[in-house]
Amino acid sequence: MACLFCFSRRVKDDSQDPTARKASAVLAFIGHKRSAIVRDGLSERVATMMSGQDMVYQQILADAKRRMKARGEESFPREWEVQLVRYGDVAEGRKVMIFTPAFLTPYLDDPEAMDQAFEYVLLKLDPVAMHHRYVFVYCCMGMDWAHPELVKRMRLAFDVLPEKYGSNLVRLLVLHANLGFQMSSWLFLPNMSDSLANKVKYIASLQEVCQAVCPSDNDSAREDLRRKFAFVTHRQDALEKRERPPVTFGIPLRQHCSYHGVDFLDVRTGRYFRHLPPSAVCICEALQREGGDSDFGCLFESDLGGDVVYRLVQSLDHGMPVERELPCATLWCGLKLMLDCMPQPLLTFQCLDQLRKQHLKIGDREAMKSFLVDVFRSHLPPEHAYIALYVALFLNGMCGLASAKREDMKYLHSAATKIQARVRRSLLAKEGRHRHRRQRPASEFHLTASVAAKVFAPSFLRPRVMDAASFSWVPLITELVEVLVVSVEEPEFWVGRPTGPIKAEGCERDTLAGETAGSSADVSV
Repeated sequence: MACLFCFSRRVKDDSQDPTARKASAVLAFIGHKRSAIVRDGLSERVATMMSGQDMVYQQILADAKRRMKARGEESFPREWEVQLVRYGDVAEGRKVMIFTPAFLTPYLDDPEAMDQAFEYVLLKLDPVAMHHRYVFVYCCMGMDWAHPELVKRMRLAFDVLPEKYGSNLVRLLVLHANLGFQMSSWLFLPNMSDSLANKVKYIASLQEVCQAVCPSDNDSAREDLRRKFAFVTHRQDALEKRERPPVTFGIPLRQHCSYHGVDFLDVRTGRYFRHLPPSAVCICEALQREGGDSDFGCLFESDLGGDVVYRLVQSLDHGMPVERELPCATLWCGLKLMLDCMPQPLLTFQCLDQLRKQHLKIGDREAMKSFLVDVFRSHLPPEHAYIALYVALFLNGMCGLASAKREDMKYLHSAATKIQARVRRSLLAKEGRHRHRRQRPASEFHLTASVAAKVFAPSFLRPRVMDAASFSWVPLITELVEVLVVSVEEPEFWVGRPTGPIKAEGCERDTLAGETAGSSADVSV
């Protein structure tokens, strides 16, 4: 709703004072930001001359870019890139922006998180809406627009967005709008300009959206545009047409990725993955953001709670946003369930057939590495190659995070031990004793590539039928997966092409890198 009615700056009712509304937005949202602008180099006189609209808008962008520069990839949830706002190119140099506000549902009761989401949306919209002609698609999912946090940001967006947002807008398409949403939108008609009101169009299905955005008979362009919509929107579209909605669990990977796969840029390595399952990206990025390596050992504990695991599985299966504050052990459980429920393992059944013919021996890691490189480059289908590399790269990163934590703990433990030794010697000297018994620290679980391989080996490689003879292959398969996790960052494993340097500031980092990768990332098969 905030993005639906915030593109127009010309108000019909002259009795309302737009300057007063802008000033109230400045006072309500940024408070002390004025002094920050002056400290950044602008004089008080220049700051006073700036309109409330421009000052708030530019300050929000500056805060978001400052946050991204300071915190890097952790500045915003990475899964928002495949859920909240997505973009693409259409004919005649125009852009299309797809906004799915249903993914803000877990953040409604957190004002700080809502401010963060508001900044993220503006970062994504600014390089498109300010410089290109674009089509904006708003996906309705039954949001509660009476929530105070949504109302606050809707009013703020209406007050501060520049005029170019409305002038560059070609069409505003509202998808799956129910009667309640349309009645709510009528309340805003008096505050909308005629030009914006004429651009709004309600659409009932994804097929109509693709035909409206891509009017030419280009089936490939329409299919690419259809894939950019969130999985939950595809389910809603099927429900609106009274068809069987798609699910994630148990669906062949090629079918799922062809219709619902998302393109994703890993900012840590600069690698671009095509047509990944969106649920896999969301849960892996959530685990990496929360630092869930320390909870890996609780994956099989019985106190996780069946109802919590069931709700997570349902969210992943339906493409809904994952609940916040879920235990990381539950996220690990959901990831393993999703991968193990695939009809084929990530490396396919054919890979195990080839492995049995190679006569590889346990401990010969160079031979295992050569075998894996050949599998990725010559035998795996593209969708299997990308998701296998993505999961292996994720496990590699989590093991690296655990290793870094161990090094930090060793340093802290060493420093604490020295301090304790000094205190103990001082106390013993006072008591006249010179001997004491050293206590061994309690052992803790640490995630390593070997441990990760033991747990996720069936997700990468397993036989069609698990009989007694198949158990003899378990040690070899486990070590093969460990080799993959350890060596996945090496260039010979990568089946795509590099994306080039990634910008460190602003959303142009993701936009430019994604466009470059999208045009050049191919799979050698």
